[in-house]
Amino acid sequence: DLRALAPAGVRVRVEPARESDLAELTANSAEQHREDLREDREAADESAFRQRHAQDLRDGRWWVVRERGRIVFQVHVGAATPRAVQLGGVFVPADSRGRGIAKTGVRAICAKLLDRHELVTLYCDENNTVALRVYEHVGFRFEFFNRSYLLEQPSARSEQLGYG
Repeated sequence: DLRALAPAGVRVRVEPARESDLAELTANSAEQHREDLREDREAADESAFRQRHAQDLRDGRWWVVRERGRIVFQVHVGAATPRAVQLGGVFVPADSRGRGIAKTGVRAICAKLLDRHELVTLYCDENNTVALRVYEHVGFRFEFFNRSYLLEQPSARSEQLGYG
C-alpha cells in the first residue's frame, strides 16, 4: 500500500551513507540491535560487526538522513530481487525520536525503492509496538510473523549436500 502514499509533512533527503559515516552508523546499528533484539552483536565480535557494516556501506546498502551533519535516521536495504526489496535496521537515535523522523525516513526510502521495485518489505519484531505503528502509518501491512535462526557454521550434513 506504499505506492499510493504521498510523503506527508516535511520532506527529507534520504541518501546513501558515506565512508565517513561508518563509525556513527555502526554505533547506531549496535544500539538498534541492543534495543530491538536484546543482544549485543557488536560486543560478541566487534571486528566482524564493523567489517560487515563497512562492506554493506560500500555496497550501497545503508541509507541515511542527516541533520546538521549528524545521522538522525538510518536504514539497511537488504535482500533484493527485480520485484522486491527488504528493509531492516531502521533506527533513529534516542535524542531525535518523537519528531516523525522514522515515518518520513521510511517514506522517503520507500519512494526511492518503489521506482525500481514493485514491493518493499521489512521485518519487525512483533513486540516492537512503536515500530509497528510507524510502519502501519506509512502504509505497510502485516502479513505474518516468523523467526530467524542464525547459524555459526554449516553442519557437516549441509556440507555433504553442497550447501556449505
